[in-house]
Amino acid sequence: PKFCDEIMGKRVHKNRKRGSVMALTAALRTWDPGCFARHLDQLTQAVREGATNKDPAVREEGRKLYWAMHACDDATRDAVETMFDARSREMKNLMKEREGIDAAWEEE
Repeated sequence: PKFCDEIMGKRVHKNRKRGSVMALTAALRTWDPGCFARHLDQLTQAVREGATNKDPAVREEGRKLYWAMHACDDATRDAVETMFDARSREMKNLMKEREGIDAAWEEE
């Protein structure tokens, strides 16, 4: 998808990158998970880039994208669970943000 290209692009402005992460998160939360099955490799690359981006705003939205993909279905959950080592800094940051993200999504 075009959003994945924007997220993974090296010369993409941080606001466009952040917007693409937000749009992809919304799509993962609302659309049928089956429509993402053929793009799973590209999605996991986009999630990794979003969650580890140097810009803090993109990273924050990337963590939401990670958890949206984790909640989608078994195939996407398996893909993101193997993305980071359980003891890595990225995974610790993801786990730290999980409760806040879950609470915000329940309010919506």
